[in-house]
Amino acid sequence: MKTAADIMTTDILTVASDMPVARAAAVILKHDITALPVVDVDGHLIGIVSEDDIVRVAEAKRDVGRAWWLTLLTTSAADLRDIFGKGECPVDRVMSRDVVTASEDASLQQLVHLLSRRRIKQVPILRDDRLVGIVSRIDILRYIARERLTL
Repeated sequence: MKTAADIMTTDILTVASDMPVARAAAVILKHDITALPVVDVDGHLIGIVSEDDIVRVAEAKRDVGRAWWLTLLTTSAADLRDIFGKGECPVDRVMSRDVVTASEDASLQQLVHLLSRRRIKQVPILRDDRLVGIVSRIDILRYIARERLTL
């Protein structure tokens, strides 16, 4: 039976809680990911900042009656800095603190169940309360595709 340890991504980008939201957004965009785990100096997971969290910052500051994505597309870089609080707003003010996690021995079925039931895109994997990996929906799809192609 496959476990989280078998399919997790271990080369994980993380951010500190005091990183400006604008910088976290830049990392998410540059690496084409949906979220960044937020860790303390000892590698303990303290939250996760997702594209949804960042969009909510922009949404809260948008013009009434205008779609958030349209605001982002038609706004200058200077205005975007203003939307994100001139880049000063720290990640810990917008991150999700109630993070669904799993251990390395979680089965593939348990992970799929967590992702589906909680309607999330990734599950951080912990060992001794430290982040050691992450399993996303794409990791599971890649595993399934590899298994089907090698049968």
